[in-house]
Amino acid sequence: MSAYYNVSFTGQWLLSEIRNIGLSLQDLEAGLGGIKYFQAKFSGVSLNRLAGTNTNPAKAEDFSTIKIWDNLFSQAVDQVRFTIIHEFGHIWDARSMLGQSIGLQIATRGNTEGFGCNTPAEVVMGGTCSYFPDPDMVSSYSRENRREDWADSFATTLYRGNWSSLAGHPHGIDLNALTTAIDRVNYVSGQIQQFKNGVNAIEANLSHQGYPSYYDPGNTRIP
Repeated sequence: MSAYYNVSFTGQWLLSEIRNIGLSLQDLEAGLGGIKYFQAKFSGVSLNRLAGTNTNPAKAEDFSTIKIWDNLFSQAVDQVRFTIIHEFGHIWDARSMLGQSIGLQIATRGNTEGFGCNTPAEVVMGGTCSYFPDPDMVSSYSRENRREDWADSFATTLYRGNWSSLAGHPHGIDLNALTTAIDRVNYVSGQIQQFKNGVNAIEANLSHQGYPSYYDPGNTRIP
């Protein structure tokens, strides 16, 4: 799994936990349109398994690390599945210098106010930024700030598990979000398509110049 997705698993894992994470990776691969798109966006991500508990049982840090604590796996399988997709959404946003969450806010007519906000510096500003979204949210947690709004909207769009299993998820997921928050789902879908178009254009340009494909048949990313 690690070689196929070009992600790493560090720390002490149970096989059942890795299988659970595998469901999230499968959803991401399918939602992005195939392994080459997954690798183009998420190559190098490290899933770091930590002992003990944390207020946020899974947490994306910097551009390539997702930390995971014991208490994540006290959630139901499909809830873990959704949460990990959410954390990959944060990785995408970080790698775009908050471009995804800022774009979502603009597309859905929201607003963020506070000193140092509306710039990449807002990540370290903590609670000094106040988010005023429109009412059609995918979850109660997505009202925290636009970064959580993007990550939960991203997870809502790509999640392919049983929606009824998300009842009681800590984020307070709207089980009808695919229809009630259609503006957010459409925004995420549009960003995915735009990204795929970019990858396809790079491949076409490389091919035109006589270079190998961006990816080899073994799904290993070519430097």
